[in-house]
Amino acid sequence: MFRTAPAVAPDVVTPLNVWDEPVDLSGLGPLEDALTAAFTTLTGGSIDVGAAVGVGYGFEILPGIDGSTGLVSRLPIALAHVVMDRSTGATVGQVATDWLTENDPPATRARLFTFSLTLFSQLDPNAVQPLLTMPHLIHHIP
Repeated sequence: MFRTAPAVAPDVVTPLNVWDEPVDLSGLGPLEDALTAAFTTLTGGSIDVGAAVGVGYGFEILPGIDGSTGLVSRLPIALAHVVMDRSTGATVGQVATDWLTENDPPATRARLFTFSLTLFSQLDPNAVQPLLTMPHLIHHIP
């Protein structure tokens, strides 16, 4: 019987899953509730999951066609490495709403908060290896 030699990786191998399409969280309720629901779903309810979360403010410059997202101008607000837990959604939502209150940008058509999320693999707790990247989470500002 012929057998190939075993293959050994020099390090932990982690797949990289990228979801580039915009995901509108507005239908999940108010901002903090929507972020909590999204983060809970994406982490499978696990706590102590490492992640990088970006927060931004944006508004649509040109509307999209047939319900698609149009041309959006984005301004970064915050970026942080966090350990996800049950309060992460509320904390991130509070950062966004505090920025909105403190900076009071002019009310424009189709204002929204933008979020980027990168979840890290838990195979090696000492390594920061991206597992899932979702750079276009959005929540419309009423």
